[in-house]
Amino acid sequence: MGENEQLSATFELLNADAASPVVISLPHSGTWIPADMRKHLLPTAVLANSDWFLPALYDFLPQTGFATLVNHVNRYVADPNRAVTLDSDHDYRSATIYQRNTFNHPLYARPLPPETLQSRLRTYYWPYRHALTTILKQKQAKFGHAYLVAA
Repeated sequence: MGENEQLSATFELLNADAASPVVISLPHSGTWIPADMRKHLLPTAVLANSDWFLPALYDFLPQTGFATLVNHVNRYVADPNRAVTLDSDHDYRSATIYQRNTFNHPLYARPLPPETLQSRLRTYYWPYRHALTTILKQKQAKFGHAYLVAA
């Protein structure tokens, strides 16, 4: 996806009605970074922990028939596979919204303001988490149990 392209959906749910209790979550499959984030990144920022090729690696999943939740947003925007932590001192291993990369180098000139953190949670994190919770509850109601595979 190009630098100036807009994202039509932050994630997509494939095979939601699949006749299986299996749900596959791809929280780190996204590569899209919103323009408002890109413009604040340091010129030296390296997003080393991006899983650039997960969409290609798992492109067979729709054919499996399992419900699959695919994130389109880069984990550096907001990592939907993490508990919410908004402290800017958190390293990348526990941060919901990364402010440093895997080499412990800063991504921004200064810590992100609280309103930016809240906006990212509201726009990118919570919708994915709610979709995952909803599909798991639906599968559990239908089959008596659900299996989550986080890839």
